[in-house]
Amino acid sequence: MELQEYAKIRNEEYLMRVLNKRYWPHHVSVVDDTGAKERWCYENLRSADWRNVGTYFAFKSGEDATLFALRWS
Repeated sequence: MELQEYAKIRNEEYLMRVLNKRYWPHHVSVVDDTGAKERWCYENLRSADWRNVGTYFAFKSGEDATLFALRWS
């Protein structure tokens, strides 16, 4: 197994632990500038209803995930 493949698998395992779909069923992946996206979430969503790890954002509500995806896609 190549080092990059191993790193990708480890990253996915970490994300699944932190952003467990049981608690955070709606996930959206972004490509750049997470700072602006985090600010948008703080200003428009309840802070207890979303999380992010790197470029992955997770939401408790499907409506919040949809709003986020529409805004940042």
